[in-house]
Order: sequence, then structure tokens, then C-alpha cells
Amino acid sequence: MARKIIIGGDFTSFNTINKNRLARLGNTILSTNANYYENTEITVYPNPAEDKIFIENSHSTLLLTSLKLYNSIGQELKSYKSTEILDNSINLKELPNGIYYLQITTNGKIITKKIIKK
Repeated sequence: MARKIIIGGDFTSFNTINKNRLARLGNTILSTNANYYENTEITVYPNPAEDKIFIENSHSTLLLTSLKLYNSIGQELKSYKSTEILDNSINLKELPNGIYYLQITTNGKIITKKIIKK
């Protein structure tokens, strides 16, 4: 049996899709599809990481617009706009060890990377 996560609240849209206070979370953030993490346009390193991760964009046409950091159960922990991403790095120092997911939004594309904090 597939289990789905339903969220509710005082909102009328979720992930830029019109919703009326209820939304079902898909598997875009917590996917276990083997090909899901093979995007080579964006590289996140070191992984596993201790204090800081760096985001490297190998395509000059991709413009990083935002980053969101999620824990392993899909809770958004941090959100960064492009102007807040200094030196293309994110500080992980205050986070406990574990598995996290970094959702990288570029011009019209969303890329998710799995990160291990040790």
C-alpha cells in the first residue's frame, strides 16, 4: 500500500499550483528513484558534508533562483533566495547529523540533491 502525505492549512496554492487549503505531497522531494539524483548540471559537494556544502553550476545558462533544504520527512528547514546564496555555499553546522534534500530551483527547472550531514 502506497502511503501519501496530505497537508492542510490556510493556503490557496502549493508549489505554484492552485490548491484550496489541502494538498497531497508528491514524491518529488523524497524520491528514491535511482535516476533522480543523476543530474550533472548542478553539483553539490562535499557529500557527505560536515559544516558546509558548495553548489557548483556547470552550465552558465542555468540561473540559480532559490534553494530549499528539507529533512528526511519532507519538512522545509531553510529557504534561500538567489541574493542570499553567498559564495554558492550553505552552512550546515547547526544541523544534526542525518540525511537532507536540497531543492535547487533554476530558470524553470527544479533539481533535488540528497545530502548527508556527518
